[in-house]
Amino acid sequence: MSGASPLADPVQIEDWSYFQTMEISVSVEVDVDKARVDLGLGPDARLGLVIIWTCTGTSLRGSSTISLLEGGQTTARLVLDGGNLRRDVRLECQVVLVQPSLAPTSQFAPDAPGAILWAAARVVKLEGDGARMPILAVSFSRYLTSASAGSMWWLRIEGDDLDAPADSALWLWINEESPIVMEMLNKPSSDKAKLTSHFMRLDLYRQLVDFGLKHDSFDLNTEYEEGSLGAVVAGPLRLFNADTATLRARYRDDPQRLEAELQARVGGLQ
Repeated sequence: MSGASPLADPVQIEDWSYFQTMEISVSVEVDVDKARVDLGLGPDARLGLVIIWTCTGTSLRGSSTISLLEGGQTTARLVLDGGNLRRDVRLECQVVLVQPSLAPTSQFAPDAPGAILWAAARVVKLEGDGARMPILAVSFSRYLTSASAGSMWWLRIEGDDLDAPADSALWLWINEESPIVMEMLNKPSSDKAKLTSHFMRLDLYRQLVDFGLKHDSFDLNTEYEEGSLGAVVAGPLRLFNADTATLRARYRDDPQRLEAELQARVGGLQ
């Protein structure tokens, strides 16, 4: 990923964000002459390596360009925009027939361009098991008000239907005019970025706690569907290990003290 260290064959990418591009490369070493013989193809047949990607969260799919197998090691590369990805992405490396043979040595030899001769797949989780809110990078002074130019982020909550999908009810607006926020997105491993990320997480939890405790219908005993607004709101509230009525009473009596406890439960800086 841009701004991150390379990962070899990852199953899950921690701290992934929509603003990171995903750079994928797959290398294979193939004895092309032997492969042609085994497949019943003549020496004029051409084979290639390609990466196919599919994202379950956005239903988008695509592929890399085909890299011709010339013998020895061949590498295919693919760059994905994080804005097109959500939940997880399935990556499949394929060796395909690029050019059929005009004189195959077997009647069973593949003869259709694009025929898959070999494949291996990997699913990479981007967001863990929970829902993730869409993130939008905009100029706050242009799209909000000039007074917002110095802001860093804004959590926008649309509606109060707890059963609504979280990714349609929650939007995290990021101010692209903020150097601090842009460093968090472009250099996520820096100390300053980690500090900003920590406080953003704490602020988002605080706003979700406020929303849940002010929502008359919200109840921690309700089994909200995974990925719903109610399920996302319940996440930070469960950190308190208390029932909804108790938390509401404490929030009415002293909201600042409850917020201080939230800070402790989210955890301090490492």
